[in-house]
Amino acid sequence: MSIENILINSVKKTLSCLDTNTYSETFGCFDRDFWHYKTLRDFPSATYQQSVLTLALVFKNDFPGNIFFKNQRCLEFITAGIKYWSRIQNKDGSFNEWFPNEHSHVATAFTTYAVTETLLLLKEDLEISKGVLESIKKAADWLSNNSDFLVTNHAAGAAVALYNSFLITQEKKYLDSSRKEIEIVLGNQDKEGWYLEYDGCDPGYLSVTVDFLARYYHKSGDQHVFDSLASAIKFMKYFLHPDGSYGGEYGSRNTKYMFTGGLTFLFEKLPEAKKIFNEYWEKRCFDVGFSSDDRYLFFFFLPNYLETFLFVEKNSKNKPEEKKENQEFFEKNFQSAGIYAKKTEKFHIVINYNKGGIIKIFSNANGEMIYSDTGYLIKTNKGIYHSQGSRKSNNTFQKNVATKKFSIQNNFVLLKNKHPLKKSLIFFRLFNYTFGKNNKIMSAFNKALKKRMILREKTAKIKLIRKIEIQAKSVKIEDEIINNSNLIIIEKKRTSVFSSRHVPSSRIFRSNDFFSPEISGAEKILEIKF
Repeated sequence: MSIENILINSVKKTLSCLDTNTYSETFGCFDRDFWHYKTLRDFPSATYQQSVLTLALVFKNDFPGNIFFKNQRCLEFITAGIKYWSRIQNKDGSFNEWFPNEHSHVATAFTTYAVTETLLLLKEDLEISKGVLESIKKAADWLSNNSDFLVTNHAAGAAVALYNSFLITQEKKYLDSSRKEIEIVLGNQDKEGWYLEYDGCDPGYLSVTVDFLARYYHKSGDQHVFDSLASAIKFMKYFLHPDGSYGGEYGSRNTKYMFTGGLTFLFEKLPEAKKIFNEYWEKRCFDVGFSSDDRYLFFFFLPNYLETFLFVEKNSKNKPEEKKENQEFFEKNFQSAGIYAKKTEKFHIVINYNKGGIIKIFSNANGEMIYSDTGYLIKTNKGIYHSQGSRKSNNTFQKNVATKKFSIQNNFVLLKNKHPLKKSLIFFRLFNYTFGKNNKIMSAFNKALKKRMILREKTAKIKLIRKIEIQAKSVKIEDEIINNSNLIIIEKKRTSVFSSRHVPSSRIFRSNDFFSPEISGAEKILEIKF
C-alpha cells in the first residue's frame, strides 16, 4: 500500500472518532470513548482535538487520493473541532488529558499549538470567532504562568503555541512568554546535545523537542535556537540504526520513533538533518507511528507524518538524484547520558550503562538486528523486580578503552505494575471535582503523581553485574545476579523487548521487535558474532 493510501485511511479513521452530528452536544469532539461509547470515560480528553490540524492539512493540500481537499464538509468539521476545544477549556485556561480538572501542561501546550497552527494555515478559509480568540488568550495566559521544567518537549511545544498566539493576537506578552519557554528548553540542553526528559536522555522525545524547536526557528529566525538544534541533531545521528530504526529502550523514556516534520525546515542549513531524515524516511521506519494505538496515531504521529509527506511530495519533482555519502564510523561515550555508541563496518552497538547495560546490536552489513537485550525481570516472593533502574539505583560503570571491556553494576528495582484506580476511582473523582478545580493544588498533585509513577524507584539488595567485551567480530556478555536481600528469587528472565517506566507513547510495536533474537537462559555467557 502506498504512503498516500496509508495516510488517507488514517485520516478516515480519525474522522470515525469525530462526533459529526450537528445537533449533538458533543459535535466536534474527537474522543470517541467519551461521546460514543459513553461508559469508558466520564470526560473528554482535550488531546484528541489536535486532530483538527490533521484535517487542516488534508483540506489545504491536494495530492493523489485526497478526497478531503477543499471539501467544505471537512472545513465544517475543523470549525466544530476548534469550537469544541474552546468549550472544554477549564476556567483558568488550561485543558485536561487524563482526568477531570487535571490542568495538564502538555494538553494545554500541544492543543493550543494545533488549534493556532490550523487557524494560521487556513486563515483564508476560516474566521476566528470571538469565543475561540478568547480561549487562545486564556490558554496562552495559563502557559505563560505555568511552565514545565522537567519534560523539555512540553516546554518546546509551549514555546511554539505561545509564538502562534502572538502571531494571531499581536500581543507582545505572548512573544515574551514564548522566549521564556525557549530559555527553559535551552537551559535543559546537556553539553552533549540532548534535552532533559525527566531524569535523562531519550532519543525519541528528543526528536519531538527538535521538531517543535525547528518550527519555532522557522517562524522566528532565532539564531540561539538554531545553534541548539545543530547540537541536538549531531547527537541524534548516533541512534539511527542500520535498519533505519531509531531509539529504543536504552532511552530514559523507552521511546523508539522519530518525529520528522521539523527536520524538513532545516535541510538547507543543516545537512545532517537532511541525512538523518532521508535514511529514516526512505527505509519507511516512520511506520512505527502507524503501529501505535489509535490515541497516539491520531493526534501525535499522523499530523507530523502527513506534513512530512506533503513536504516530500512537493519537493520530489524534478529533483536530481543525490549521491549516497560514505558511511561515518564512530565510537562515542556520552557520559552525561550514560550511553555508549560504536559503529564499524561490521556492526552498530548502543549500550546504556545507566540502565543496567541495555544493549542493541545491528549488523552494518545487511542492516538486520543481531541482538537486543533489555535486561532482567526477576520474580520474587514479594513482587517483580527489573534491572532497568536509573543512575540513582547505585549504578557503577567502568570502561577499559584499550581492551574494549565494560563492567556495569546496578541494583534491581521494583516493577510498578499496579492499577490504583481499581480500588480508588470514586475517591479520585471526588478529588478531581472538588480540590481539583484549584490550579495550585492540581499542580502540586501532578508533580507528586509523576514523581511517584515515574521517578521514584524502590531498590532491592539484588545486584546485576554485567561485563561486556567488544571485539572486532563479536561481543561477549557475561552476567551475574547477586542476592544480598531477604527476598526469595523464584524465577529469572532475560528480556529482549521490555520497558519498565510508565510512558504513554512507549511500548509501541516496531518491526524489529518481532524479529528480536530470543535470549535463552538467565546469567548465561553469550557471545554474539558478526
